[in-house]
This record gives sequence, C-alpha cells and structure tokens, in this order.
Amino acid sequence: AELIAAYRSALPAGVQPRVLVSRAVYPDTTREQALAHLVDGAQRWQSWLGALGRTEPASVTPEEYLVRDHTRFGDPWSIADGLSNDVGVAAATELLVSFPPASPSLEEHKRLLAATAQEVAPLLGWEPQNLDGATA
Repeated sequence: AELIAAYRSALPAGVQPRVLVSRAVYPDTTREQALAHLVDGAQRWQSWLGALGRTEPASVTPEEYLVRDHTRFGDPWSIADGLSNDVGVAAATELLVSFPPASPSLEEHKRLLAATAQEVAPLLGWEPQNLDGATA
C-alpha cells in the first residue's frame, strides 16, 4: 500500500492511476485441505529461492511462506475476507488472481478456475460479463 501511495502521489495532475495487484488463491473446502495440496509446491519454491541465496523464505514453514507471500488459501469466504482486508488490494484499481507455486494437474487447474470465478469472485462483488461487455 505504501508503494501504491508513493506512485499515486508522483503522478502528474489529471493522470488516472492504474494499479494492478496480484494475489495467489487456492480455494478448497478447508484451509487444512488447501495447505495439504500446497505444501509440496511451496517447499519446492522455497528451495529454489534458497538456492538463489534468499535464506529467509527457505527458513520458514511452507504455511508461513505462503502467508508472507500474500497467498490466500482455504474456503472461499476466508479467501474473499482476506482479499477484502488486504491494504494492497484495497489500493489497487485491478486485481490479478493466480494460483500458488504448485504443480496441480490440468483438472485441478480447471477446478481452481471454476471455484475462483463461481465462489470467490462473487463474494468480492464481481459479476461475469458477456463477450459484448454486458453483465451476464
């Protein structure tokens, strides 16, 4: 949020700010179930960062790493609540939702996309649009 505020204050008068914030989400039935799916990928990512000399990410638990990385995981309501209370997201004009560092199957990616669009996004006030731009 501090970086976004600095950017906005540096904009010339009359220029509309465009601020995209990216957050990883992993909707599942419970936080514990989501974490069980994420541990291997998070540990792999932590080891890569450690190999690059970044010891801090490699020295915490996978759950701590995911939380510090602003990853939202668990049931859709908890994810939406976390995003709604995220000062970076609140200061943004756009939100890019991605999936955390894991290697799920194509079917799991499809499930994550559907759950995010159908369960998480509506809790944030998002409505799908038709190709012509009208709300569906």
